[in-house]
Formats: sequence, C-alpha cells, structure tokens
Amino acid sequence: MHTSKRLCLLAMLASLLVAIAGCGADGAVKAPAAFDVFVDSPAVLAPVALSAEPAWGSEQVPVKHVSDVQFRGETAIVTGSAESNSSTAFVTAVDAVTGSVTWSIKTLEDLPGGDGAVLWDSSAYVAGTADNWVVLVNYYSSDCTSGLCPPGTVDSTDEQGVAALSPVDGSVLWKVAGVPSVAEDSEQADELQDVSALLLTASDGVALMVVAPTDAVYGSKFDKPDKIEIIALNPLDGSTLWTTTGVWPRQIVGDVVLASVPPGALADGPGTLAALDTTSGKQLWTLADTYPQAGLVVASPGALVVRQVEKGKLTNFLIRMSDGSKIADISHTSTTCAADSAAEVIACSIDGDPGKMRLMTYRSGDAAIKVSKRSVPDEMITAVHNGYVFYGAYGADPSYGAADYAGNIVSTGLPGRAVAVTDKYAVFDTTKKANTDPGSFAVYGIVA
Repeated sequence: MHTSKRLCLLAMLASLLVAIAGCGADGAVKAPAAFDVFVDSPAVLAPVALSAEPAWGSEQVPVKHVSDVQFRGETAIVTGSAESNSSTAFVTAVDAVTGSVTWSIKTLEDLPGGDGAVLWDSSAYVAGTADNWVVLVNYYSSDCTSGLCPPGTVDSTDEQGVAALSPVDGSVLWKVAGVPSVAEDSEQADELQDVSALLLTASDGVALMVVAPTDAVYGSKFDKPDKIEIIALNPLDGSTLWTTTGVWPRQIVGDVVLASVPPGALADGPGTLAALDTTSGKQLWTLADTYPQAGLVVASPGALVVRQVEKGKLTNFLIRMSDGSKIADISHTSTTCAADSAAEVIACSIDGDPGKMRLMTYRSGDAAIKVSKRSVPDEMITAVHNGYVFYGAYGADPSYGAADYAGNIVSTGLPGRAVAVTDKYAVFDTTKKANTDPGSFAVYGIVA
C-alpha cells in the first residue's frame, strides 16, 4: 500500500502548479470615489543603495530558481529548485554575510537525526524568537526506501508530518506525525490509506498542519470539509495548541489566520475567506455573506486585498482586518499588490496612463486610500519596504526599478525582480525570462 501511495503523492506534487496572472488595461485612470486623496509630492527618498557587487547568490548555493529567502539575524534560509520545473529542490541555510552554506538538504534526502525521515518538499518556514528559532519543514518516512519494495516486505504505513530543524546544523529537534506509521493490517491503516499531512503556513507563534484526504491536500477536491483537520503546533516544541476543521489556512498575519472556507477552499475552487484567532482557532469573521467567492491577494496586519470572480467579472476589495468590513472597491483589473507588514502598508497597481499604472497605497488606520498622481511603468509590484515600491516582471525587455508612494521613480536598472527586501539585504531574481535554465538570483547588501 505505502509504496504506491508514495509514488502517487510524488506525481501529484510534481504536477501541482499555482498560477497568478494579471490582466492589462487601457485608458486613463478614473479613480473610484473612495480614492479621494491623490499624492503629488516631490521625491524625498534617495535611490535604493545597494552594494556595488552582490554579496552572494546562486553561484554559492545549490538553489538556482529561488522560491523564498527568509532572514533571521545573519542567517538566510533559502528554498527553491536546482533547475526550472525541477523536482530536485533544497532547503539551505546560508551565512547571510558571506554566502557560505551552513547546511543544505535535498528533497527526499534523510533529515539529520530524523530516524529515517526524509525532506518531503522544499517549503520551509522560519519560526520562533530572535534567539530561539527553528526551520519548519514537511517530512516523509517509509520502511521502503527504493520505491520498489516487493509485496509483503513492509509491515507499516507511511508516516507524514512536520519537523523542526536546527538552524545551526539542520538536525531534527522535534517532529510531529500528522499521518502516523501504523501496522498495515490494523483498522487505522485502512483509515489512513488515502490521508496526507502537510504544513500549510507558520508564524513565530504557531505552525498550521493540515491532515486531510490526499485528493484535497494535493488535488483540488474539497467536498468533505469535515474531513479537513487543522492542527496548530507550537513551533518551538511541537505541542498542540488547538485544532479545528473545515478551513484551509492561507497566511498568518499578526494574530490572525486568514483561511479559505467551503464550499471550495482550495486555490482553484469557489469559496471565500475567514479569519481565525491564532491563539484559539476560533473564527473572528467570514466573508461568506458579502463575498462568497473571494480569494486572498495580499495582507498586512491592518488590511487585506481579496479578489472575487463572479459571472466573469473580476473585482478587488480592500478589507479591514479587524472585522472583515469593506474599506473600498479596487475595480481595476490590472491589480498586483505587495505588503510591508512592519509598516502595515499595502501597495497595489491600478490603471494609469495608457501602457502604465498608478500606485494605490493604504496604511492601517489611515482615513483615506492614496493614489499616485504620476504613472509608473506597467510592471508587477513585487515588494514594498520602507516607502519603496519595487516593480518588475519577467519578459524580453523588463524594467526593474523602485518608486515612492507618489509615483516618483527613485531607482531604475535594478538587478532583477525583488524577491525579498529587509533593512540589510535585498534579494533579486536575476533570471532574464520565466522558466529558463539555468535560473539565477543575487543577494545585495543595503548600504546605509
């Protein structure tokens, strides 16, 4: 049983693609009534100050196509694949100053000290306190290591769950099995035949693991919401904080879990959003009555943007995080967004002059949404940090730059698409075109 199940999961995982697309628009901007403040201030931000050369990048680590880079102190946790669309992926700890690899684990390789557990995929989350933190990953454990075990030679089911790795050496500090290993001839084995476990998201205080039918975890079916169990774990010791059912967590923002809810809680199914309390799992609000087909675009601690497609019409809404009430419609179809969680700012592109876009910004607690009077290049917004809005996209002749909230272009010719920006580092995907081999990324220091 377990061998065929593992092969099936691998095939399903390899074929799982998430596509995010934006639509272009033409014509001059006509701001909705809620956008009653236009920003027309001169530039005050200095150009983005990067080190003359990258500190390190894809030449130093096994990851070429970077999925994410998370910084904690002077350590960077880099995830991604060796090649485009490759199943060969890595979770790698890197000295953020020098680029030297501290440790690196490839998918389906043994986790150090994991008693046979292997790294299941390259998704990873940094969680904990500044001086006591871990790297959370998905693991898989099987008595059959070849994938071709003869029938009758294995007497237990496969085990799946979440493991916490030491940032020092990558060794397992704790692991929790969402799908435990049990005797193959037991009643529980039959119940677990088509059940999988997966870490969905995490923050410093909580990690959320789903235990659900395999076709829900790796497919798109959500016809049995009562079979979807969420287990909230303490990232530092793996203890259970709370459990709930029938939701699909998307993102943790501050003390709120944003989750999709039935009838279709997966990315490509109809459904809507709800907010849960991170400490108890209790529902705070839901958009079921107001926006029954709402998907999460971006969120900061004070607000979020949701996108609804109904009868072929696409609309974006700015929603208040505290109670789920609407702040404004963002009816422009070309919207791309990013958030600066520390500053509680959301920045989105909206229709601008022909072939360009304007910047819409909202800071938590402000009375009004602000729109830049100036237009900026028609590119995707990829990051927001300290007042800088980074833009760019893949393409034959992309422009990579940064603007301020008023639409003043403060930097041009940046090395690539901004993946992650902190006070000390900026990570750029420097691949010239999407899905090309080899991919590349570079980490630059931010010069004070």
